[in-house]
Amino acid sequence: MITARSLGLAAAVAVALALAPAMMVAPTCAQAQWSLPSAYPSDNFHTENLEAFAKDLAEATGGKITIKVYSNA
Repeated sequence: MITARSLGLAAAVAVALALAPAMMVAPTCAQAQWSLPSAYPSDNFHTENLEAFAKDLAEATGGKITIKVYSNA
């Protein structure tokens, strides 16, 4: 016996299966930019290390991931 509830479930499953391939495709040129506040002044070694890490990460990822370091929080 087919009920309205089973028809609704079947419709939901059909929609999910139809949209699944489109949702799994990730853009290959996606870029991310992070904001990184540092509680230390810009001349402190902690902030200098964070800036060096941000530079190295940008170079290693070809600019796809960048970090903007903000000193003094």
